[in-house]
Amino acid sequence: MPKTEHCGLWMGMGAVKTTPGGNTPNLGGQTIRHIKMDGTVTTFLKLDPSLNWAINDVAVTKRDKDFNLTSHENAFISITRSAVSDTSSLTQRKYQILHLSYDKVLTPITGLLTEGFQNGAAAQATFRGPTGLTVNPSGIFVADISNNAIRKISRQ
Repeated sequence: MPKTEHCGLWMGMGAVKTTPGGNTPNLGGQTIRHIKMDGTVTTFLKLDPSLNWAINDVAVTKRDKDFNLTSHENAFISITRSAVSDTSSLTQRKYQILHLSYDKVLTPITGLLTEGFQNGAAAQATFRGPTGLTVNPSGIFVADISNNAIRKISRQ
């Protein structure tokens, strides 16, 4: 019979997705945890809670921020930042894709922009629900679910 064990504590857990290296992002939350085979849980990344960021998805790869092959595991992270508008009670969402290096340096890949559907340079491209990420040598593929589109962020 399957067994359930307590392996770690997460606040506001949205979903569990384990990457090949054992990293578990708190989808909908603000942390990425590393779970070792012995059950040890360590926090790999914790975003600043005052920024109201939520992790949508993580793709772990041995590619750096320029998509070059590296010996270290890196991650590309899709985040949402929510804020209530000053002029209305509507929540405004902004989306961004970030690169997280093996030494925990976050680098923006796209701008932090309001939701939309705009192609072009990565800094000006807009998304509306970027949740699925996968990386290959030519770039990042993004499932932009609220736009019903698969988008590609490629090398310059």
